[in-house]
Amino acid sequence: MSHNLFEQAKQHDEHGVEFWSARTLQDILEYSEWRNFSKAIDRAITACKKSGSLPEDHVC
Repeated sequence: MSHNLFEQAKQHDEHGVEFWSARTLQDILEYSEWRNFSKAIDRAITACKKSGSLPEDHVC
């Protein structure tokens, strides 16, 4: 997996904040089905909460 793929997929909102589309990341990370990638997103949200971070700062 190439770092360049993530850079190419990066987008910016109207305030210049970087973000990535979940559907694009699904393809880059080679999840063939959304339901499987959705579970990975749920795990990321849980990890944010457990670490004391706000999920909305990392996963929107």
